[in-house]
Amino acid sequence: MNFNYSSNQPPQQQQPQQHGLYGFNAQPHPGATISTTNGMYVHPQPFAQPQMYIQPQPQTYVQPTCNYSSTVSCGISHQPQMSSGGSLAQQILAACRNSSFDSDKVKAVQNCSTSLCSPVSANDLVSILHFFGMDNDKVKVLNQLKQTNNIALMTGSEAASIIRTFNFDNERIRALDAIVNSIYDRKQNQSEEAVVAAFGFSDDINRARNLMQTR
Repeated sequence: MNFNYSSNQPPQQQQPQQHGLYGFNAQPHPGATISTTNGMYVHPQPFAQPQMYIQPQPQTYVQPTCNYSSTVSCGISHQPQMSSGGSLAQQILAACRNSSFDSDKVKAVQNCSTSLCSPVSANDLVSILHFFGMDNDKVKVLNQLKQTNNIALMTGSEAASIIRTFNFDNERIRALDAIVNSIYDRKQNQSEEAVVAAFGFSDDINRARNLMQTR
């Protein structure tokens, strides 16, 4: 006797097969995605790792200092210094105020100028020279600053104001000899006339004119 049993379960449906580009059965791999262009299963491409952004730190500019040694010297500025207040000038002026004798003031100029590179302007030179009573000491000051390249560029008129701090023409010639290379407009007639006007005798005027023309 045959008994027929009916099943309440619906018949299983065959899953549709996915066909690739060339009609072959393509089974998806775990994690695969389907390309929107040709229907093939492709492996997902790894994403680039995010890079950490580092905020750039601002750079602090440090003004270089110039120290002297026995073999190194510092050149003077290529721009004329018209204003006062240089650090070397301030040190020299302070030392002169605190010294009673000109010899001590000369030593202060020597010590300051050999340890610091800061060309002294014409206005500050005039102020410094007024602390000295003897022309010879004033010449020493100018020569010391010249040797350490601490005389700033100046005009002929400014040079004349320095020369006039001296009492005698002979010492004024020595002063001009110390600063003449710092007179940047010395080849101009107006500058030359301003300098020679600081001399009283014709011989000294001719010597001053010769320095201005040949240096």
